Amino acid sequence: TLITVSGGMQHGLHKFSEQFPAAGLWLGSACGGAMFTQATSAIASEVIDKKGSLRAVTACVCMMVSRLGETQQQLGAPATPDSSASLGRAFVAMVLDKGAEVAHCYNVGELGGEDVDALLARVLG
Repeated sequence: TLITVSGGMQHGLHKFSEQFPAAGLWLGSACGGAMFTQATSAIASEVIDKKGSLRAVTACVCMMVSRLGETQQQLGAPATPDSSASLGRAFVAMVLDKGAEVAHCYNVGELGGEDVDALLARVLG
C-alpha cells in the first residue's frame, strides 16, 4: 500500500480558521493537498493499467497533530494531546483496509474527518 499524505485544508480552509487564521495557507496547504490527492489517483491509474497489485490511497489528515507528550501542533495551535500516536494507528488501519476503493481518500481527524477509533473498528471489526 502506498499512502500519500495530504492536509485536511484541501477540503476548505474555513474548517481550520476557527482554531487559527488559515487564510494565508491556501496555496501551500489547500492546493498542495489537492495535488497530492490527484497524484495518488494518477499512481493508482498506472497500477491498474499495468495490472499491478500496489494499492495507492491518500491519507487526508483533518486534525491538528501534536508530538507525543505535547498539546500543540507545529504552528502553536491547540491539538489533541498525543495525536501523533492516534494518527499512527490510522495509518495501520489504512494499510489493513482491504475493502477500500482504488485511490480512496481517507479523511481522518476531528476537523471534518472520520474518528481514528471508528476507522479502526470499521476495518478490524
